[in-house]
Amino acid sequence: MRFNLDSTLSEVLYGSQKRQSEIDFFDYCMNGDIRAFFDYTLVKYHAQKGNKLALSIVACVESYMAQVYTALQKSDNRKLIQLLSCLNENKHTKIGYAVSKNGNGVGKILSNSMMDNLLFMRDAMNKGNYSYLSIPLAIEGISNDRSSDILTAISLSVLIKYTEELAVINGWKTKQVLIKRMYNPESGDFQQYKANLPIAGLATPICYPKVFINSSSNINSIFNSLKRRVFMDYIRYDITFMAYWTKNRNYVTKKQFKEIMKSSGKSFKEYLRQHIVNQYAIIDKLEYNLNNIRVPSDEDLEFLQYCRVLKSA
Repeated sequence: MRFNLDSTLSEVLYGSQKRQSEIDFFDYCMNGDIRAFFDYTLVKYHAQKGNKLALSIVACVESYMAQVYTALQKSDNRKLIQLLSCLNENKHTKIGYAVSKNGNGVGKILSNSMMDNLLFMRDAMNKGNYSYLSIPLAIEGISNDRSSDILTAISLSVLIKYTEELAVINGWKTKQVLIKRMYNPESGDFQQYKANLPIAGLATPICYPKVFINSSSNINSIFNSLKRRVFMDYIRYDITFMAYWTKNRNYVTKKQFKEIMKSSGKSFKEYLRQHIVNQYAIIDKLEYNLNNIRVPSDEDLEFLQYCRVLKSA
């Protein structure tokens, strides 16, 4: 059967395109990169409701963050380099903004500021902030796409097992593929693994459970809500801004804070980092207040199927 440039993954695997409501995995156009992202807030939201896949992903993330913390405490630079350099974009996934066939390690993105970010992560964890959310919320240069890549790399073992099980259930033809770097949450390191991935034309895709996929605008909305909570609960009462207080108001207003950021040349993330390393478990507390986030519908996900990333000339 021949497919065109608008063929989706489900069309290639089943022979005809499925509605998103008919399948458990996220369906997408096979041609080009798709503006959809693997979202940790949705993972945590479903984990809190007992979703087994979400709980497995959270276990991977918690294991990885514990390994980073231990390496930082021991000044084990060799372990740190291994943990960071293996966070590569995977060529078997199509969501987000692909860079190259082999992916691009997050260590390269952090470049010269990497050590500062590692020190921040250590200090944040010393204050009880073990949550993965401290990475996209507080570290500069970590976009929704990069966060999605990092989360994929950390939880690849869960995604591969999910895909292998789908292939067996649906009777898809598979091909054995060597995954060179797959994080093992039990051993705390990256290992090689021979995965039996479905054959979809020339691709051997790794599937994402649809319940963990989100749009950039929705992720930004969630993060903005979390940032507002941090501002309302912590930043506005910072005594650093006491000069802006009045007799009847012992806090800085949002408008004043925006002016402060503009005049200081500092971003919100910079102020957030200061509070994360000085206040106990700010980010971890946010994780337990995700009940009101908007969860994408099947119709939303079908819209994302064809939201391609435009390539620059």
